[in-house]
Amino acid sequence: MTDAAADQVMGALDELEQALEESSALHQEALSRVQRIRGRRRDGRPYSDIVRTEPRPRIVELVSRSLERLRSAGSRFRRTEAQALRSEGMKTEEIASLYGVTRQRVSRLTRPER
Repeated sequence: MTDAAADQVMGALDELEQALEESSALHQEALSRVQRIRGRRRDGRPYSDIVRTEPRPRIVELVSRSLERLRSAGSRFRRTEAQALRSEGMKTEEIASLYGVTRQRVSRLTRPER
């Protein structure tokens, strides 16, 4: 693997780590909100009141933000790692087997980005 390829993988790994840490914080906040919503519902409050009074970002926004951040960072890491494996001479079939995807998917991952 070239130093440039290694640096790209490490950069993507750093981004993934940061996304996971951010996601963990968002998940903790969402879990806290889940408990508050349950408590308010047990107190007999209607969902319309619960949602209207929930602070922003609302629970659905927290979850969406977390999922999008993880998807983006995970995709970048998968792409750069697959490209690095390919540059080291690993066959498309081997990468596909490691990732649990088709050869066609690996071919798309290892193509240069436009």
